[in-house]
Parts: sequence; structure tokens; C-alpha cells
Amino acid sequence: ESQENDLKATGLQELVYDMPNKSVSLTSENSLVAAQMQSTWMTCPLIHLVHDEDGRMISASCRGPGRLQHIDPETGEPVVTAGWEHELRKHPDPEGSGLELIELEKRAYIRQHGADAGLGAESIILWYHELADDERRGEGESSRFQPVRLRARDQVALISPEMNAETGDLEIQFRESPALEHASAANRSPHPLNPAAGNPQSDPAATGLATDEHPLKVVADRILVHVSQQGELDEAHVDEIFTSGRVQVTQPNDNPADTLELTGESLNLKNQSDNEQVVELRGEPAIIKTGEVKIEARQIGFDRASNFATVTGRGLLTLPVKRSLEGEELPEPQLLDIWWQEKMQFDGRTAKFFGDVDAKLQDSELRCQEMKVELTDRISFADEDAARPDGIEVHHVFCRDGVEILNNRYEGRKLKEKFRGHFWEFSLNQVTGKMEARGKGSINVWRRSDDNRAPLGMNVGGR
Repeated sequence: ESQENDLKATGLQELVYDMPNKSVSLTSENSLVAAQMQSTWMTCPLIHLVHDEDGRMISASCRGPGRLQHIDPETGEPVVTAGWEHELRKHPDPEGSGLELIELEKRAYIRQHGADAGLGAESIILWYHELADDERRGEGESSRFQPVRLRARDQVALISPEMNAETGDLEIQFRESPALEHASAANRSPHPLNPAAGNPQSDPAATGLATDEHPLKVVADRILVHVSQQGELDEAHVDEIFTSGRVQVTQPNDNPADTLELTGESLNLKNQSDNEQVVELRGEPAIIKTGEVKIEARQIGFDRASNFATVTGRGLLTLPVKRSLEGEELPEPQLLDIWWQEKMQFDGRTAKFFGDVDAKLQDSELRCQEMKVELTDRISFADEDAARPDGIEVHHVFCRDGVEILNNRYEGRKLKEKFRGHFWEFSLNQVTGKMEARGKGSINVWRRSDDNRAPLGMNVGGR
């Protein structure tokens, strides 16, 4: 025991003290050395500590499998626990930033007890400020440490009540946000996809967003997170998430069929306020999918607060429908595919398409330059109480500019009828089956004669 350095150690077999260098080495060959400095415990086979002239520890290394635990002296409860298999190193940043570094190597992990959060990786590095008493804003022991940056590499797994992540390279950058200094806790959003979690007047279960019951799952080659920090460590708020390389984001649902899935090559998520989150997803292709509803394109912009998706450039929207393009009820639901070349806008109920639009459903096809599709109910990418995708139908289809309708009717494998129509404008109410065409156009219908020797002939023509 060293009262001068506030150091206590047990289980050691050898102690070497280097007075000129102010260092001490604690070794145990057959068991673990347990060392306590103030409210921090360390256990491992070899502990090497270096102090300054005032007796304060300036660097430490723990070699071999070990564990570190930081205890709140007021409650006696652990605040942070860390473990490793190869080595822990604590030292000033060699880059001269004035920060302190903690490095964990091989099967490293950090657990933050107050937030029920944990991080595991082959390598973890944490840059932080160690604040003096007059610089601390919180009352807890964790407020002594102000994280600045964290980097984890290789087989990285992050677990928290709001989000689970898997990646090969994770970086978290912390900052103090001026906006947070004057914001009340009720107006803060602790997670970008869970705005209601910081607002007592909102019900997280009603939003369908990330909650303890359904944490968001993020998988990507690399993940970068910007975090605003204010006071205690568990008051960290995610501002922005960048992911790249084989991105897959999954938001589970009570009904697995309604799980929200985002896949692509990169994702940028901005948490603008407690109820405004904007997602930009890119890929070849980028895909947003819930149930059988799917948006596919190179770049998709999505505002969760307004449930509004936009695509610039070509893409595909897939919707489950119960009626044909002619308004006839189908024996079983089918998928309607709508392609476009210029842009698409979708608010969950009305979708607008521009540029060489091509809608296909079984043996029917509808082409035009502009198309608007209205659904019977609103599809929500966030609200569990909204209508289920498999219960939604196409209510109204409106087309204009170069409208072309193509339909083939078969009996078994034999083609019995071909319908071709050309119009300037065309509208279809799928609920009532009413069709209306405007402007100059033509209709051609070919029907196969009942006489098998007769060729497929045109029975009706109109212009």
C-alpha cells in the first residue's frame, strides 16, 4: 500500500519501485494482481504505473488478460467496466493534443452500466479529458471523464437499448453542443430514430421507432457517429450517423412481416430535432422495404417525421395490390411494379412518378410520362398503428402525356385477347372500376376466334 500515490495492491508476488522514474511494477505469475487507485480497480498479471512529481498517475500498462472497473464512491456501484486479453495502456496522447488515451487490445470490451450499453472489439481506443473538480458539470463520478473520440476496430459489436451495431470500424466523435446547454431534458432526443424517448408527452410505443423492445440494428463495414455530450455520460445524444460499405439497417416490429429494412452502400442519418430525422441512402441499388412495399433506386431521401421519400433518378416502387390495372379483383394479392427514369415522390399515400413511367402487373402494363398513384390508406414507415401494407389497395391511378395501355388475357397458356390503348390522359378508379380517357387517342382490341384454325384477329378498333 502506498499512501503517497493512493495505491493499494493485493495478490502480487513481486513489486519493483523505480524511484528516479517514479514507476512501480506489480507482478504475479500464477494469479492476478489487484490494484486500486482512488475509485478505479485494475486486475491482471502485470501492472506498470508511472507517476509525476505530485504522485498523480500519468501512464499505466496492464499486460495479459485483465479487467478495469471504475466505481462511484458515493454509491459503491460500478460506472464503467473494461476488459481485454492482451494489454491495456493509459497514457497522454503522443500527438500533443492534451488528451488522455486508453487503449485496449484483443477481445476488448467496455460496458457503461448506467446506460446499459456495451462495446466489444479486437481493439478499442478512447481519447478523453480528465476534468478538474471545478470543470465538472455533473454530480456523478462519470462526469470527471469527458470523452472526445472513440475508435474500435475488427469484429466490433455495439449494444444499447436504442441500437445494436456490427461493423469492422467504428468511430464516435463527442462534442458539447451549445443548443443542449439550454435545452431541457424533455426536449432532447437520445436517439435519432426515437424522438419520443426524450419527451414525456410522447409514447415511444406509439411511434414504432427504436425502443428498448425493438432496438435498431445497424450493420456496415464502417460506422461514424457524431454525439453531443452534456453533463453525465448517459446524457449523450446522437446528432448524426454515417455508415459505408454493405449497409443494412433493420427496425424490428411486433409483426415480423412489417419490419423496416434499409440496405445500400452508404447511409447518412441526421437527427435535426426531437421529431425530425432525415435519412439519405445510396447504393447499387439502395432499398427501403417494409412488408412487401419496397423503394429501390441509386439514391433515396427519406424524412421519417413527414413519412416522405424522394428519389432523384430512375428507380422502382413495388406495392401489393388486390385488383388488376383494369379494376378487377384478383384471385390473390399480386405485386405492382412501377418504374420511372427521372424522379419519384411518395408520402405514404400518394406516389408521383416522372419520366418514362412503366407500371406492370401480371399481364398488364401502363406507360406514360407522368403518373400519380393514390392508395386507400397511408403506409407509415414509423407508426405501428397505421394501416398494414398487406391491407392497402390502389385507389386511383392518373396518367398523362403519352399514355399507353397494354393488356393480354390468357386462358391457360393460350392468348385469347390483346388490348392496346393510346391517350393523352387516363384515369382509373380501382375501387369502382371506372376508367376515363381524355384527348386524342385510340383503342385496339384483338380477340382469338373460337375456331382454332382462325388466326388472332382484330375485332374492335376505335379512334
